[in-house]
Amino acid sequence: QTMVSDAIPLGAQPDARGKLGAAGSLGLVLGSAFGGWFASGRRGPIGAYMASVCGSVCSIGHLALCLPETKPERTGHQSSDTAVVATRSKTRRGALATILSDPEARCLALAMALHEPTILPQISEVTSIFAQERLGWGPMELGRFISGYGVASMIGNLSTGRLVDTLGASTHTTVCHFMSALSFVIWGCARDATSMAMVLPPMAVSRGMDAVLQGKLMVRTSALGLGKGEASAACKILGASMKVMTPLALAHLYSASTGPKTSSRRHLPAGSPMFLVAAIVLLAEVFHRGALRAARERGEDAVSC
Repeated sequence: QTMVSDAIPLGAQPDARGKLGAAGSLGLVLGSAFGGWFASGRRGPIGAYMASVCGSVCSIGHLALCLPETKPERTGHQSSDTAVVATRSKTRRGALATILSDPEARCLALAMALHEPTILPQISEVTSIFAQERLGWGPMELGRFISGYGVASMIGNLSTGRLVDTLGASTHTTVCHFMSALSFVIWGCARDATSMAMVLPPMAVSRGMDAVLQGKLMVRTSALGLGKGEASAACKILGASMKVMTPLALAHLYSASTGPKTSSRRHLPAGSPMFLVAAIVLLAEVFHRGALRAARERGEDAVSC
């Protein structure tokens, strides 16, 4: 994602990020389809895990051998971050402190961090339990849904560039937030396969939430004197905190919603974890609006000066 900011103009970045996300969704589809086949082989689940490890090692090795950024001494290529550090005076504060001290960059970074709970790996544990206990699904039905989820994500990511051109960058991000919240509300209320299928259309539209925000964040952090690599790494600290907290919070909430009911303890809805994710996505939209407001105020200040 950081390399997209280096190699592609800002206006074309949403489409490029969407295509990159579509490649990841294709991997999700293939993994769901072939995972069961590997797991049913002689080696059982170990075969599926070994195939995943081998695929990851081959991908990382290919990047290390082929990207010019990994061998600058042989190609003479200088990464954009090196050029930025060489031509700009480095800020006295750390990258994360610099981002959090700027109103626009702070809102963009927090909005992107709040997108983490919408990613399937962060909610996979609750998704599996929900499918077993609420829907009565087994591994086969859940695998089919995950494959459908991957196909919907791939279609949505491939449509990101066209949607941004049609709706505009800010409107597209807002629509993505509301569609994502709607999909998780439907998910939380689902009781059968038909209602789970209704999750996929709004989920497809919501893919690409980060496509515009990440480009804006890279532009703003560059203006603050940060390289793209260090800005991206600082933002991932916020994302990592959400990755750690999300599974724990959702599991605890689901446990509270399905635990024994007592006179002093009321049952929460069984879909409470998904409702929480929907609320988090709407909070991300609040930060998105804050970033737009900060950008307008900064523009007005520049004009007045």
